Amino acid sequence: MNKLIRLLAGLGVSAALAAPAQAVDFTLASHAGDAWTYTLVYDPYDNMGFTESGVHATITLTGLSGVTAVSGPTSTDFPAQAINDKQLAWTGEILDGGSTVVFTMPLDRSGTGNYPTEQHVYGFTLIAPGAVEGQVGLATNGFYYGLIPSGSNGAVDPANDRDIAKLTAGPVAAPAPEPTTWALMILGLGAAGAAVRRRRAAMTA
Repeated sequence: MNKLIRLLAGLGVSAALAAPAQAVDFTLASHAGDAWTYTLVYDPYDNMGFTESGVHATITLTGLSGVTAVSGPTSTDFPAQAINDKQLAWTGEILDGGSTVVFTMPLDRSGTGNYPTEQHVYGFTLIAPGAVEGQVGLATNGFYYGLIPSGSNGAVDPANDRDIAKLTAGPVAAPAPEPTTWALMILGLGAAGAAVRRRRAAMTA
């Protein structure tokens, strides 16, 4: 019994000392009119490195509707100017008639440092006229924990993959009114018109 307790205690200490599973996230920060703006979030102590063997890191949104323009990012809170400048290099592309957007990091051997607090890249913006908020797909590729080793030609350990795939909020098509809704709208307009005509007739009588 004592051995079991000591074993469990040792496992607890090991778990407490182990590095957390660092990851990234891409969240909807604001929606105003046709503009949908996202923030890229890096975990504390993420020490993230990406772009390996010429394959550039990407952030992909799918299931969108009517995206006509994309831009960003506009700013970061990285204290190191060199990292800040690299993180502003993300570029955006619209695919599949506005239903998919891909942001790509074009720079090789770009990283994020190893800060004790979350770091953010702000201002990834989509323009989607007439869209409403719904769930869209989010997936990243090419994000790895740990700096890319010097002299490795960009190779990284696949075990350090920190990519994500999940649902997030984004612009989707507004639902079309159901036939019964259209019928009720027409009946309502007809009733309103009849009431106006009766009122006018009463006033001229």
